[in-house]
Amino acid sequence: MKQLSDENFSQEIAKSKTLVVFSAEWCGPCRMLYPILGELEEAMSGEMQICKVDIDNAKKTAEEYQITSVPTLVLCQEGREVKRTVGAADLETLRKFVEIAGV
Repeated sequence: MKQLSDENFSQEIAKSKTLVVFSAEWCGPCRMLYPILGELEEAMSGEMQICKVDIDNAKKTAEEYQITSVPTLVLCQEGREVKRTVGAADLETLRKFVEIAGV
């Protein structure tokens, strides 16, 4: 999972369909979600990228996206938010989330 910062966020999400995970190192549900996201990234290889934003290190981006809870998952297409969900989820739920978005 690629780590994004305030400096590279816009350029990275403009490249392709991207699932952005807003998280924090101190967040237990975030840490539980990382291995599941790794499985999703492997399953969706070539179809989309999954990137992580640490809200403590990328405060400008977290504020811009009005992140109030972590983990928050934001699905972006061509640099724009398409859909979001909050909280940890299992692999099947995440797979449906990115497929239902229709992008």
